[in-house]
Formats: sequence, C-alpha cells, structure tokens
Amino acid sequence: ALARFEAHSPTHVDEESNEAACMVAGDRVHSIMVACIEKGMKDGSVRPDLGNPYLTSVTLWGFMHGIIQIAATKAQMLAKDGISTQQMIDHALQMVGFGLAAKDEAVKRET
Repeated sequence: ALARFEAHSPTHVDEESNEAACMVAGDRVHSIMVACIEKGMKDGSVRPDLGNPYLTSVTLWGFMHGIIQIAATKAQMLAKDGISTQQMIDHALQMVGFGLAAKDEAVKRET
C-alpha cells in the first residue's frame, strides 16, 4: 500500500483520509531529517558543502525508497548474483554515510 501511495502524485486529498495522514507524517519525518542534517553541519559531522538540507532530505528519501523497492521486489535477482538484500541495504547505508560525512568523519569510518 505504501509503495502504491508513493507511486502517484495526489491532486486532491481529503483531509480526513489515510493519504492525508501519510502526507502529514512524511512532512514530520522530513522536518526531523532537516533538523538532523543542519545539526550535523553545525557540529561538523555532516559535510557543510551539501547545500540545501531539505533537498538533501528529499534526496535521501528517494534513494532509500529505491533501495526498499529493490529489496522487496528483486531479492531473487540479487540472490542469483550472490547478493542478499541485507548486504545491499547495508552497502546502501554505508554509501550514504560516506556521502554525508565530513572529511574527518569519513576517515574515522574507514578505520
């Protein structure tokens, strides 16, 4: 159901609907993500050159949505190539971590 919700662009949403509730929850998640990204930029754990924290949040959402979709629908294809869905998810999270980490933080992750 969530994948179906994510796959369409709502034109009119009844304020009392589950779709509206999902949209409100999504906005809350993005607000938390933006606050975390901004905090990380201030404390030096997140790269300061990422640009707009909201855009970064939306980009991370898109990236992880794709990873979740592949894990849910392409497990057999991955297994055929010797990759488990857990390996793919772990690798995706590691890539995101390296991409977000400030230079000093990225060096710490490598060691």
